[in-house]
Amino acid sequence: MAFLRQVFCAVLTVFLSVLPLVLLAWVLEEGEPGAFFGTFTYVLSGRIFNEGWNRIHAGTVLDQPTIGKWYFWFTVFTVVWLSYMALVRRFCVRRSKLRHGIFAIAITILCLFLVCLLTIPFWWLIQYIHAMGWTPKRFYGVLYAIAGYTAVLWFGYRAFRFKRRNENSES
Repeated sequence: MAFLRQVFCAVLTVFLSVLPLVLLAWVLEEGEPGAFFGTFTYVLSGRIFNEGWNRIHAGTVLDQPTIGKWYFWFTVFTVVWLSYMALVRRFCVRRSKLRHGIFAIAITILCLFLVCLLTIPFWWLIQYIHAMGWTPKRFYGVLYAIAGYTAVLWFGYRAFRFKRRNENSES
């Protein structure tokens, strides 16, 4: 009976941990085919760094590929999915190395996606600043990106920590 419970908990952890990735892929693919995996390949292949500055990226219009739009979606995805993953870790992982490993793989992919999602507008902002100079809004945009990278990487680090049975401190 204990073995079946462990298997059920592992399957539940897989389902709950992969759910954000599946939903993100589904939502983004509905709007623009290739958007979810395209975000990974665009950043990780380095294509983003080969393109020059395009004025269309300036501004915050949500129906254009602008810096503000990408920061907005990064914020929405980060708040929703990292909060959700924190709950998954709290209620599903519970000192099981197998479930923690499953969760760690899912949170790594999610954090990598969020970092890629933030890298796109941050790089555009750097190009914008290089082309047009500094303003307070652009400075705040750089600070926001640094805070975003810090938050996602800190969350990823905290999620990877495995809590042993004899530890009484919070993880």
